[in-house]
Amino acid sequence: MADETQQTKALEFLANELVARKLSSEQIARQLHDASFLATLEGVADVIGARAAPTPLYRIAYDSNTNTLDFTFLEGRGKVPIPTAIDVDIGDMVVTSLQTDKTPILFEGITGTGKTYTLEQVLNAVYHTDNRRGLRLNPNMSNVLQPYIKGSIDNGVLRINIDREAARQIAALFVDEQNRGDTNAIIGLLDNQVVLPTGERTDLGLLIPQINVKGGKAQIYFNEDVKPIAVYSAQNPPSVEYSGARSTDTAVGNRQLRVNYPNMALNSGAATLNMAGRESGHHERFMEVFTDRLAEYLKVDKDTLERVLSPQGSSESEHERANSEYLSLHAFSFDPRNTRNMFLKSAVEGADHLIMLTAGEGLAKNFEQELETASDWTDALQRYGVNFNYSATFDPASEVVRRIDAVRSAFKEPLIERDKTKATKIADALALITRYKQAYGNARERGTSPFEEFQGLQTPLTLRDIASAYSIVLYDKMTRNGVSPVSVINQAFTDYVNVLEDFATNVTKKQTGFDIQSPSMSIRYLASYLAVDAIKNAKKANPDEYASKMIDAINKTAAVLRGLDAGIDTRKLLISRANTDLASLAGFVHQYRNQIANTLSKVPVGDKVLPRYNALTDIVSQARGDVKINYTLPRVERIFGI
Repeated sequence: MADETQQTKALEFLANELVARKLSSEQIARQLHDASFLATLEGVADVIGARAAPTPLYRIAYDSNTNTLDFTFLEGRGKVPIPTAIDVDIGDMVVTSLQTDKTPILFEGITGTGKTYTLEQVLNAVYHTDNRRGLRLNPNMSNVLQPYIKGSIDNGVLRINIDREAARQIAALFVDEQNRGDTNAIIGLLDNQVVLPTGERTDLGLLIPQINVKGGKAQIYFNEDVKPIAVYSAQNPPSVEYSGARSTDTAVGNRQLRVNYPNMALNSGAATLNMAGRESGHHERFMEVFTDRLAEYLKVDKDTLERVLSPQGSSESEHERANSEYLSLHAFSFDPRNTRNMFLKSAVEGADHLIMLTAGEGLAKNFEQELETASDWTDALQRYGVNFNYSATFDPASEVVRRIDAVRSAFKEPLIERDKTKATKIADALALITRYKQAYGNARERGTSPFEEFQGLQTPLTLRDIASAYSIVLYDKMTRNGVSPVSVINQAFTDYVNVLEDFATNVTKKQTGFDIQSPSMSIRYLASYLAVDAIKNAKKANPDEYASKMIDAINKTAAVLRGLDAGIDTRKLLISRANTDLASLAGFVHQYRNQIANTLSKVPVGDKVLPRYNALTDIVSQARGDVKINYTLPRVERIFGI
């Protein structure tokens, strides 16, 4: 689909500059994203630095020597920087939420703390007034869809339709006093769509330009891809002091990241007395800094870029043209797909243990279900002589279990699938924040370019990222009774690192320490790798021979794993889960033995395991599309990080 009104000369100019440097389409997209993101950060920092005090929210400290994570809720208090920690403030969360996919934020706090003011400062900088909207709800105005609807008279009858121009023009929406709004309308908004009672509907957000490099020239076109609208909300807490405020509906809260906005009066002190306040010119100043930094980072002619991105005259049409150029560049650079990242195997595995500790009916029940499934696989695979039974006993009254149960009992509702999705998005945001904070820190220390440092720090998501994200998600689910979820996060982190180190040391026969950045650091990966290693030299084996050797290897590594619980009940939960996943892998190998034999027979034998391991991974991935007869397949997918 083409959009005749969307201006793309700035994007075309930058893309062709990069094409001339012989960069691929993927490299061009990465360069444009990284440079535009940092230019946006610096533009926002320049604009709001003199207008709003920073509001620290979280400190993420990871010690790679001891493999310990310390996640702290700062509640507005700035702490002394330390090399192993990253501090995250309100501005970080807002700017990165523009980049991530549908991550609406709800700021909740007492009136007068700056919830609305601070957010407005950021949005006023990044977007022209035409591309942002603010709604203050009250008993007489509760319709959050008001910016997207228009009325007309047809034969004397009022017709309400979607304003499709607004649907594509508004990039950010702020809803003040959200808990006064209509729940169904808010849910639709958070899901990035407007649906009218007539059935008319549309997605919300900016059209994302696409780049096609052909014949040594970049061509810009549009399809149906949309950068989702960024939605922010604020409300007073539902307490006796605010009688008009009601609690957030559960279906709404599940879709948002709730941030408890701290009262900064004491922490900021007199530092705000001479701040510039609500003076205008936010976006104009932002564009000056943005254009300057973007030209510097991409090494393009600043004057040429400025002529395209800045109005060349005072007419309304010229301002609209320049703003359209910026929006196209912004939508392309802030396409959520640019930061969507894969998790390392250890992050997937660590997250699974966190879920084991916080989801389900109870820890004892979770443990019992794992043992039952492992026992069933033992019976089903009798022909191979395996034993996946785990003889450990679980003590629901142990100190560590009671501590975790205290956190679970404070949940307003159980952990659900949407919470896991939310944690994934928050992990993406936290990884991005960590990356740029490290880049700017390194640049100041080394006298280098933040852009070059930022590009060098691109890595998959780690256990630190997902564990920190779950700290935020679990905190959001809790009643405020003084119990912190951080103790559960730390327990899960410690359990996982210790069991993984013990397991790796046992099966590899060499002392192994945890490396949070290692792509091969995973209990399940090591076990599945050793299963493939058992058949790496098998030549012209029949399906049963392949299956027998692989299942025997899985059985042996699972037996090693079951001996590593050290009498700690939370470690037993981790081991029972991994053991049952390995039993499910053995069942998968049996079920798919014909396909495995057929596929692996085409892979050359030799000392290298990875070619056959990758071939097995492909078989698991393809099995997702099969008609289901084995519903333990998600366990096998976890093993391969699919």
